[in-house]
Amino acid sequence: YWRIIGTSCLVILAIYIIPVLAVFFPAFLGGLLMPAGEPGIAIGFIVLCSLLSLPVLLFMLARMWYAIPMCVDPRLDLGVIESIGRSWDMTRGHSLSLMGLVCVMSAIFIVSAALFVLPLIFLGLPIVLGVGGAAYTQLAFSEPVATEPETGLDLGPA
Repeated sequence: YWRIIGTSCLVILAIYIIPVLAVFFPAFLGGLLMPAGEPGIAIGFIVLCSLLSLPVLLFMLARMWYAIPMCVDPRLDLGVIESIGRSWDMTRGHSLSLMGLVCVMSAIFIVSAALFVLPLIFLGLPIVLGVGGAAYTQLAFSEPVATEPETGLDLGPA
């Protein structure tokens, strides 16, 4: 159990945190060092650094792709570092094809998520807005509540 958590944490660190820090830290510093009156230059620099981080992220993802399955496989009985090393060795020479596979699978995921979520938004949002409008109508245009003049007690609808 702890091997899976350790492997997952190290893979996430290697895939996401390191490339993001390696690119966004210089982008952040570059944004701070840009002239105050030129936000377009700073935004352009940050976008450029973000685009440069994408190949690094894809490369790390392709090389670490099999670390968690290797850690889970009881036939291999690998620890955290061993499973990451074995994944790195197994994917040597196949980085570009695996990066392409990651891009295709990401595109399939994004398209399928959009096809699943968009109908829910277009069907669910009118229902939610309609119910909210009905609740507003009930609250805004209901009969006023009569109160007893001396005590202020609620006597029900007028």
